[in-house]
Amino acid sequence: VALKNLSRIQGLANVEKRSRGQLKGLNRAGIIAARQAEERKLQSFIEQSPVHSTSGANLLKDIDAVYNEIAVNYEREMNLSALRGCQMLSVAHSIYESAVEREKDDLDREPAYMDRNFDQTVQRLMISQKNLDVATDKSLLAMLLERTNLDPSKFGTLNLETLYSGTKLNDAAVITSCLKMSRTELDGLDDTFIKLASKLYPEFVQLRENAKARSGKLNKLYGELITIKSEFMQTNFVPDANGTLRLTHGTIRSYSPEDAVVMTPITTLSGVIAKTTGTEPFVTPEKIVKMFENRDFGRYTHPSLNDVPVAILYDTDTTGGNSGSPILNAKGELVGVNFDRAFEATINDFAWNTNYSRSIGVDIRYALWITEKVFGATNLIKEMGL
Repeated sequence: VALKNLSRIQGLANVEKRSRGQLKGLNRAGIIAARQAEERKLQSFIEQSPVHSTSGANLLKDIDAVYNEIAVNYEREMNLSALRGCQMLSVAHSIYESAVEREKDDLDREPAYMDRNFDQTVQRLMISQKNLDVATDKSLLAMLLERTNLDPSKFGTLNLETLYSGTKLNDAAVITSCLKMSRTELDGLDDTFIKLASKLYPEFVQLRENAKARSGKLNKLYGELITIKSEFMQTNFVPDANGTLRLTHGTIRSYSPEDAVVMTPITTLSGVIAKTTGTEPFVTPEKIVKMFENRDFGRYTHPSLNDVPVAILYDTDTTGGNSGSPILNAKGELVGVNFDRAFEATINDFAWNTNYSRSIGVDIRYALWITEKVFGATNLIKEMGL
């Protein structure tokens, strides 16, 4: 059960931790007040501009109106969307949506159901079915239905035991068979989750269309905003780097997340052992513990630390997707591999702060020590020419 739920638990934990870090950073750096002051200056610039005073007069208000619409509808829409966190309902929805979408020409379908992506969608459904734990799913759906408060006149009285006893979507062969059916054939099935997915389908379509409409409005408004802001700030914006190779530079630096607290920029194997409790996430393989006790560091001992360096802090800007990126020194030598941001640095998604925007990388000596000394993969060491 733990293994089946592991990826979902870790994913939720990552989002929750990141969100806590962002809230802390927003408050600590005073970002909201700073942005509000900036917007007041921008609005004044627009009103005094002979070019933008008419066409852009309501730009910030129009953007605000879209976000107000999101805020007003957020709780209901979030709870409704979260229903698909129930794996059984998510599978049923995907099957039903597949039948609807694959009635259309390929280019008119939602991306997941286009011919080029459909095999991957099916594979995702099979993985979901394989990782299904009915007791967990049932408990989750009970909570989600309570939060969503579906209209009984539309959906009737939903009984969990009836829902789960009246479906066969926990069987991969049944899922495969259902994916070949038309919408009419699915509507004729005596399957409780397919029936629920059918009733919910218009609601989910409306959610998607609402999101598309808001995104369309914001994309247009933000295009106008960038044009005006570039004039207001008298500078060019750095282009969006998504999908491109990027190079950023900085230095290894400590930082202070709290008053009288300093995070030094180098951690060592001694620190790993000191944190080891045997309870997640502080579980260290016994072999590493024994090699530490024997001081079996080989050529990876840092001469000043008399220890194996493990992680490093540095002030380069990183974002989601940078994990695994190489960290090079001034000579172009590989000295580490990026894997995370400091808790306080999750604010980077909103603003950069030189005081505590720090990324975290694993020191390459630790990676090599683990590879060569702990697990004996000398073939890899030779392949790298070390």
